Amino acid sequence: MKRRDVLGCGLAVVVAGGLELASFPAQAQSKYPERPIRLIVPFAPGGTIDAYARALARQVESQIGQPIVVDNRGGANGILGADIVAKAAPDGYTLLDNAASFVINASMYKKLPYDTEKDFAPIVNRLYAEIRKAIQEPKLVEFFRSGGFEPRGDPPAEFQKAFRNDIKRYAEIVRAAKIDPE
Repeated sequence: MKRRDVLGCGLAVVVAGGLELASFPAQAQSKYPERPIRLIVPFAPGGTIDAYARALARQVESQIGQPIVVDNRGGANGILGADIVAKAAPDGYTLLDNAASFVINASMYKKLPYDTEKDFAPIVNRLYAEIRKAIQEPKLVEFFRSGGFEPRGDPPAEFQKAFRNDIKRYAEIVRAAKIDPE
């Protein structure tokens, strides 16, 4: 995976509830989403991650018929926002806009308030399909490319593989630099 790729699997978004496969109840899948979705952006408003999340959220909203409320929760290199999502109900209504720091944090910190491997899952099935459609919209593709990103719509299994490879790669960098994780 290229560093500047945008994973279309959930805006590079993660849902509370167990890594790599959302655990929505069966009845929720047939009606999801029935209410607004909260998208936690674990960084300050106005930055690059926030701008891209808002642009993609608007496209996804038009596809799913429900608002996506962007909630900026910056602090601790994204850990504070990620912790909110990790503790949210695993119903697909609280999402995390994932950034590289999410993977890096797993390598840099000995103890996080969540388990990066078990407490998160990328959006699957319906939301994945809607995001896939959204990232193919010409205006959105142009927007991403103007920022040096290449939109992708990787399926959840590819996201999982890339995610684990990134954690492994950053852990090797940390070890090679002889950085003692905090």
